[in-house]
Amino acid sequence: MTPKEKSEEVINYYKKIISPHVQVSHGIAKECAIKAVDEIINTLYLNFYDSNNGTYEFWEKVKLELENVS
Repeated sequence: MTPKEKSEEVINYYKKIISPHVQVSHGIAKECAIKAVDEIINTLYLNFYDSNNGTYEFWEKVKLELENVS
């Protein structure tokens, strides 16, 4: 899965879980997705999982895709 595909998946996930309770805009789902990805990045950084397999870099790219979504 590409970072762009993952960013779309995360946004759609938040749209789906939030929308039954409130009318959710794309922007709100995007902000939730960015927060979730930030938590993943911080956890990976703190646990040094980024050193060998590229996971940290992948999530950094997902965050960039999320920030560029309009």
